[in-house]
Amino acid sequence: IALRLGAVSAATDRALRDRRAAGDLPVDEQFFAAKGSAYATTMLLRALRDDHAALIRQRQLGGAWNLATDALDSAATLDPLSVSTDDLMRQGYHLLVARNQIRDLTARLQATP
Repeated sequence: IALRLGAVSAATDRALRDRRAAGDLPVDEQFFAAKGSAYATTMLLRALRDDHAALIRQRQLGGAWNLATDALDSAATLDPLSVSTDDLMRQGYHLLVARNQIRDLTARLQATP
């Protein structure tokens, strides 16, 4: 999940820098592609939280889990009238926060209790 979010945020960064390589999307299309990725990842994290609630409580990961889903919610619910680079930067920020939280969760889950 963190790798996918990293790829989405890298594509967002390229769109912001307007250095589109073959296959990269224009700013507005990148915004909506990232929005869809954020939404899908939020749904996945919520399902994992529901399925593994006892483990998350036992490892005291609820706060970090909430930070990740909150950041993804923020990226997914941005709804500008017209997409600007500022909107893409805000979205990219939320994606990076979520990615970092997911990396932290992964490390904490892999650690021996």
